[in-house]
Amino acid sequence: MRTSKTFSRLSAPARITLVSLLPIFIIAAFMFLLPVGEFSSRLESFIDLHLLGRVGPWSSRFPLDSKVIANYIAVAAPIVSLVLILHWRQHRPRPAEPLLAMNRHRFVLLCCSILSIAAVMLYYSYFSYLDASQGRTKYRIFGESRVLFPVFAALYMVVFEYLLLAAYVLFVHYPLWLLVQRRSGN
Repeated sequence: MRTSKTFSRLSAPARITLVSLLPIFIIAAFMFLLPVGEFSSRLESFIDLHLLGRVGPWSSRFPLDSKVIANYIAVAAPIVSLVLILHWRQHRPRPAEPLLAMNRHRFVLLCCSILSIAAVMLYYSYFSYLDASQGRTKYRIFGESRVLFPVFAALYMVVFEYLLLAAYVLFVHYPLWLLVQRRSGN
C-alpha cells in the first residue's frame, strides 16, 4: 500500500521514466531463465535481420540478453523522449529561468556540449556498440555481471531520454520562444 502512495507522489516525468525502465529488468530476468535453443537462435536472427542488431550498450559475456536490451533502448528511448517532450511543452510553456539568465558565451558552450554528447550517444546507440565487458577494469564489472548490466543499461537509457529532451529545449523550444518574444516586443 505504501509503495503505490510513493509512486503516485512522483512527478509525471519520473513515473514515465520508471515505467520505461521496467522492461529492461524484465528482459534481463526473462532472458536469464531462457534456455539456449531454437527460440534463442530465432530471436537473435530476428534482431539481426529486422531490428538494429548489435548496437548500444552490449556485453560479450551474455550477447543475446544485452542485444535484446540494447535494441529495446534504441527503439523505446526516442518514443519516451517524445512523450517527455509533449509533457514538458504542456506544463512548462516558457524556458527555465537559468536558461534565460545565461549569457551568450555560456549558452553557446552549453549547446556545443549537449550537441557533442548527443552525437556520441546517437553514434553508439544506432551505428556502433559499447562492449561493457571489455576495456577498463573499473567499468568492466557492469558488463560481466548479469545483475549490474541492466542497471548500466537503465542509466544509459535515462541519460539518452533526458539528453534528447534537453536537445529539444535548447535547439527548438528556446529559439522559438525567443522569436515569439521578439515579435511581440517583450
